[in-house]
Parts: sequence; C-alpha cells; structure tokens
Amino acid sequence: MGVFGAMLTAVSGLRSQSYALENISGNIANSQTTGFKRVDTAFSDLIPDMPRGREVAGSVAAYARATNSTPGDRQNSSVGTHLALNGEGFFTVAQRSGYTNGLPSFNGQQFYTRRGDFEVDRDGYLVNGSGYYLVGRAFDPLTGAPSATTGPIQLPTTAIPAKRTATITYSGNLPRGATAMNGAIFPPATTSISAANESAFLSQSIAGGTTTVYTAAGDAVSLEVRWGKFSDGTWGMFYRSNNPPDVWTKAGSNVSFNADGSPAGAVGPFNLSPLVANGQTIGNVTINFPTGKFTQYANASGLAEVDLKADGYTAGKLNGITISSDGRVNGSYSNGQVLPLSQIQIAQFNADNSLQRLNGGIFAETFESGAPIYGLGSSSVASGALEASNVDIAEEFSKMIVTQQAYSANTRVVTTAQQMLSDVINIVR
Repeated sequence: MGVFGAMLTAVSGLRSQSYALENISGNIANSQTTGFKRVDTAFSDLIPDMPRGREVAGSVAAYARATNSTPGDRQNSSVGTHLALNGEGFFTVAQRSGYTNGLPSFNGQQFYTRRGDFEVDRDGYLVNGSGYYLVGRAFDPLTGAPSATTGPIQLPTTAIPAKRTATITYSGNLPRGATAMNGAIFPPATTSISAANESAFLSQSIAGGTTTVYTAAGDAVSLEVRWGKFSDGTWGMFYRSNNPPDVWTKAGSNVSFNADGSPAGAVGPFNLSPLVANGQTIGNVTINFPTGKFTQYANASGLAEVDLKADGYTAGKLNGITISSDGRVNGSYSNGQVLPLSQIQIAQFNADNSLQRLNGGIFAETFESGAPIYGLGSSSVASGALEASNVDIAEEFSKMIVTQQAYSANTRVVTTAQQMLSDVINIVR
C-alpha cells in the first residue's frame, strides 16, 4: 500500500492546492470589490489509524478560512450616503422580493454586509450596489418618536406640515441702573400700553429682543419684546401685540432681582393664553427662563443682552440628508429644520467568521455565528466613505507562488509513484 498510498496522498495534495488556487483567484478578481472579504485556505492533515511505530504522514484536506472580521482600507467618497463602519459590525440589509402597487415589497428576512455604497433610488430607499436595501428604525419627523419595528429605510417624499410656536426660551441680562429709561417707573397696575401712550413707553423702556413665531398655518410673525421698570430691581416684560385697543401687552408677573444681580425667586414661566403677536393669534405659548441664565448685572450701555428663541416652523420639503457617526439619518428641510428620520441598524456577531457568504458581499446568520446583537457598540459610522476590499494583491501573489510550487511537487510524487509501479511490473517480464 505504500506506493499506492503515496499516490493517493499526492492526489489529495493536488486537490487541496487546486482549491487554494481557486480561492487566490477569487481574491485577486475581487481586489476592487467594495466591502469584499477575502477567503484564505487552511490545510488539515488526515491521519489513518495505524499502530504506533507504523504511523504515516497522512493526506491533506483544504478548508476555507473567512476574514469577515478583517476590515479593508477606508476610502473617501463624494457621495454622502456612502457608508463605512469604523470597527466591528455589519449593516443590516433586506432583499426585495417583488413589487406591490409599484413599490418594492420585502419578505422580512434580513442579511448583513460591509458593502456600504448606498444611494437613494427612485422610491426613496437606500440601496447598495448589490441591490440590497439598508434597514433601520424610522422616526416620526414631527414627534421624534421611533417606530416599534425595523424595516428598509425610505426617505419621506411629502412635505412636513407647519408647526405653530408653543414654547419660547428667554435668557440674558437686564442692565442694572439703566439710564436709557430716564428713571421712569411704571405704575404697578400697568398691564398694557395703548397707541396713545406708545411713544412714551418706547422712550421709557428698553429693547428685550425680537424673534419669529409661527401660527398653526405656518405664517411667520415677528415678536418684539421690551422691558419696563416697576421699581428699582423689578422689571416687567411687554410684547408687541397690536391687539386693539392695546399695542403692547404685559407678559406674566414682574421679575425682581437681588442686590447681587440674581433673581429673587423663580422666574416664570409666563403662560400666554393665547399669544397675539402683531395682530395675529399664535395660540397658547409658554415663555421659559432657564435657571441661572437670567440676571441683572451692571451694563454701562444701558441695554439688555438677551437670547430669545422660539420653536415652530413653516411647512417644508426634504432637501437632503446627513448621516451622523451614531448611524442617525437626519433630514434637512427647506424651512431650516433638521429632523431625525431613521436610525441605521448595525448588527454584531459573536462569531463573524461563521456567517454564510452569499452573492454581492452579503452574509446570512448561521447557527455557528450566533444570533445578531443589534447596536453600534464601540464602532461608528462614517458617511462619505467606503470600505475597500481587504485583499492584498502582493500577498495573494506570494501565496500563488507557494501554491504553484506545492502543486508541482505533488505532481512529481505522482510521477515517481507511477515509475515505481512500472518498475514492479517490469520485474515479472
């Protein structure tokens, strides 16, 4: 059996080296494929059951060794929806199963990939170069509430409706000992200013800032605020209402300050039910004063230094999207709003290299890989970037040379075994 065994062992070597060459060939062919993971070849010896002292070296078998957890180089891209993962994990994707009413339909099965060349298709889905759809959890752009389920990410095609102003945030500093008001003190019962008294009011009060508020229909209305003194260290806020017979209306209660410039007690909130600004009804609005951010310190200019911000906006259409490092897809709207649209679903596996390889740089869960663990973990998402193939051409050429030499050596074993068998046959002649 020695000569025959040597020949069979050499044949197993030929078979194994051929398998290795096939993997090398596939790696080289995919050296420019986005997100490709090379397949290395591992060899294992096969030892027959022989008594001690009669062991043989045995034959060989070749197996694939995955490199799913080995990243490729990151390449910059001018397309903002192109994505790369810094660290471990896979993008979760879905495959289209057909069309329903002109839109893609899906069977719910999920796959995983490092191929992040996603672009927006005609239906607003993010689809990569292999035709797989990026999966995530959608957000309601108005409330920010996440969806209870995940699915292929589809960008909204309809405009977001207008949102009326409901909250105003006011912070800043009122000047201590202001001279611009000519020492004017407003009567305690002052709650509004008529048109006849407006000129005097403007000369005896200080500007408190201007902001834009919005009606339920999305009309933008300018809201102007002024402050008047009711006593030393006590102020009252007025806003231009233009709500006859009043031009200015007092908001909330007076605000008093201590000698050190800090508020004497809690400031606000002021609840305006409703707020009428410049003759237009906004609705119920609350003016909030952040703790520690409203003071009365000396200011030589005699002017108030304030920061006045209001929520609300007009209707707007989606202009574009940005993707943050935590995988959040944010929509930029024509009304200036940036609202969350989706959260990309990233999957981690305990055994990345045990995933099943599929066409297009796609992987499927297996029993050996374990179930997916969703979340970025310590990884991050890079937008405007792609992960290149992890194939090193120089390394593959080196492996190809070694494989060729091993294959040739095995053919010499077969040739030698054949010659020895011929010599045996020639003995009887």
